[in-house]
This record gives sequence, structure tokens and C-alpha cells, in this order.
Amino acid sequence: MEELIDVLDENGILKDVKQRSEVHNKGLWHRSVHVWIINSDGNILLQKRSEQKKFFPNVWDCAYAGHISHGETAITTAIREGEEELGLKIVGSNLKHLFTNKESISYCGIINNEFVDIFIYECDINLKSLTLQKEEVAKAKWVTVEEFLKMLKTDKVLHHDEKEYEILYKYLENKFVLR
Repeated sequence: MEELIDVLDENGILKDVKQRSEVHNKGLWHRSVHVWIINSDGNILLQKRSEQKKFFPNVWDCAYAGHISHGETAITTAIREGEEELGLKIVGSNLKHLFTNKESISYCGIINNEFVDIFIYECDINLKSLTLQKEEVAKAKWVTVEEFLKMLKTDKVLHHDEKEYEILYKYLENKFVLR
């Protein structure tokens, strides 16, 4: 059975529940999570999306992301997706909610209108300990903030709403005193 997703109006108010494919085909508003993993050196964990993905295959993205299924919260989705995509066992209280962003991205007939709950997870992870879900993730790597900023100037990274990157950078700047 296909995943069911809560459909929202433009203000984020629950309207209906529909199948994921219908939500994307019609560009209906829904919720998702993005989780940025930061290590103690201030590096950012990125995942390269699988070539099997319909939405932006073979591009680098946040550590992991996912749609909030009907009946789930942002936290439960972040925990579930971390385990599914990277094999991580995350305690919800270790996730820091940065903010919720309203984002609209279209790609190859898929219209993704989302209210995205953006989280930070601070953890030193050995890449060899990750169990990548091959349908979702091709590989993972740590990058410095400077490397990430350079990547953002290319098509090698999924370009989310700029507000997400601005707030992520401010968080890193405050936490790690970036110059």
C-alpha cells in the first residue's frame, strides 16, 4: 500500500489525507523533515541521493530527509528516516529543531510543496558504521562548511530554499565561530 500523507492548505492547516503520488502529482502541500548532522569539528554529513530516486537523483543533500506520514510527528519521522536511510539509532531528544520552512521545488513532473521541519543532530559518526539504504542513498561523506558553500554554487547539491541554508550557516557560525 502506498504511503498516506496529510494534505495541508497554504497556511499549514490539515485539509485531507492522500496517497504520496497524488500529493506530488497535484503539488499539494504536505510536511517533511530535513536532518543535518554536524560533527564536533563543525563538518556537515551529506548523502548522495541514489540514482534510482525520481526526485533529484545523484545529487548531494542533507544527511537525510523524508515525508511525514499520516499520523506521524516530525520527531518520529526524523527517527524513522535516520534508521531507514543510514541505519542510525537516534533518540528524539538529541534532535534540535531549528525552524519550519515553507518550500516549493519542482523536478521532472514532481511538484514538492512542503512545510519542512529542519533539525540538527550533533554526532561524531564513523562513515563505515552507516548502513545505507541503497534505494535512497548512494553514499555519504563529511564536508567542511567551506566545501559545502562551494558545492552550493553547483548543480551537485539539491537546492532547497535559501532560508534553510542561511539558518544552518548561522547555527554553525554561532556554535563553531566560523569566519
